[in-house]
Amino acid sequence: MVVTNRRGVVQSETGYVLDLQYLEIDEGKLNLYLRKFPMPPDPAYTEDDLRKDLNRCMGSYLLPENISEATATYIGDLLNALMEE
Repeated sequence: MVVTNRRGVVQSETGYVLDLQYLEIDEGKLNLYLRKFPMPPDPAYTEDDLRKDLNRCMGSYLLPENISEATATYIGDLLNALMEE
């Protein structure tokens, strides 16, 4: 399970920042989740930013400092859902 805070996405069991390059997120599952559960609007971090980060990140997943709490929670929920499948 992962949890989010204002700085990053953390594995709850270890406390380490999540390394996205090892997740291998399926684009189809990501698209389905985003259609079913639209991302909350946030000028500091858009759906396009999220897609780029999830598909191109090569290391620790750190979030911009000025994202909303709703966006941080949404990202945690999305990653947990995708990792369960």
